Amino acid sequence: MTRFPKFFLASLLLPVLAAAAEPALADKFLGGTGGSNFTPINCPAGMLVVGLGGRAGAVIDTMQLLCGKANGDDGVLDPRHIGPSNGGGQVSAVCPPLSAAISIQVNAKVWRRHVAVSQITLTCALKGVRTTTSSKVFGADDGVGSKNAGSQACGGNDFIGGFAGRSGTWIDALGITCRPESVTN
Repeated sequence: MTRFPKFFLASLLLPVLAAAAEPALADKFLGGTGGSNFTPINCPAGMLVVGLGGRAGAVIDTMQLLCGKANGDDGVLDPRHIGPSNGGGQVSAVCPPLSAAISIQVNAKVWRRHVAVSQITLTCALKGVRTTTSSKVFGADDGVGSKNAGSQACGGNDFIGGFAGRSGTWIDALGITCRPESVTN
C-alpha cells in the first residue's frame, strides 16, 4: 500500500522537475527567457533589412534597423530602436550592395545574472537571384561565455523585414519577420 502513494507522488513530480531543468518558451525567439515583449519593428513598406546599427559591449544594448530596397542605395536607419541601454560602443553590420538579410544566427550569454543577446550574425543574399553574398556580425561580444542560441531564416524568396522579441535592461531575445522580395519592386 505504501508503494502506490510514492509512485503516484513521483509521477506527479517528474514533469515538474523536468520543466524546471529546461524552461520551455512560449515563443520562438532566440536568446534568454527574460524581458518583456517589445512591439515588432519592421522596415517601412517597400523596404527590407539591409543592416543593423546600435550599441554593444558584452551584450547588445540597443539596435536599429537599416532599411533599404537592396538596389545599391545605402538604405536609411530607422529612428525606432530595440533595447533601452546606452552602454557599450557603436557597432554596425551592413549587407553588401544589392543584397538584403535572409537569416540570423544569435549568440547569447549570462550577463549580470540574466541571459541576453550578445551577437547577431546576418546572412545576406543578392536580391533577384538569392545567392548568399556574406555574413556580417553585429555586436562586440568578447566571446566569454557566449553560446549559440539558434538561427532563423526566411524561406522561398523572402527576406528579413523586421524583428520581434523581448527586452529588459538589454536585448533578451529576438526573432525575425519575413516579407517577400517583391515588396521592393
